[in-house]
Order: sequence, then structure tokens, then C-alpha cells
Amino acid sequence: MVKKVVKFLKILDNKLFNIKQFPLSSPKLEETKDIHYCVINKQINLYYRIYELEIEVITLFDNRGNSNTLKIK
Repeated sequence: MVKKVVKFLKILDNKLFNIKQFPLSSPKLEETKDIHYCVINKQINLYYRIYELEIEVITLFDNRGNSNTLKIK
């Protein structure tokens, strides 16, 4: 279990680093104009918004759940 958590955190850290370096590289949600998403693994997506001087991580979402419960504005 600990190995899986460490592996996930390494992947997440790498994805966050990539977002920091290239914030516009991830696709935008079709429903919104300012929210991007990044696939962390096949089960988890990270959603974020770009501001002038910062990047706001909105949520990590488990794709195995009901996508209708994801309400981002």
C-alpha cells in the first residue's frame, strides 16, 4: 500500500511540475473556458485554473465515479 501511495505521489508531483512549466499544454473542459484537466492516471484527473501569477488546483477527481457529481464553475 505504501509503495502505491509513493508511486502516485511521484506521478502527481511530476504532473504538477509539468503544469507549472507549461500550464496551457493540458486541454480545457468543453463546458468551461478557463478550466484545464490533466490525466494523472486512468482513474484520476486533476482540474486546474490559470490566473496571471498562479495556478489554482481545483480538485482531483476519481473517474470511476459518476462524472455528473463533478460540478466545476
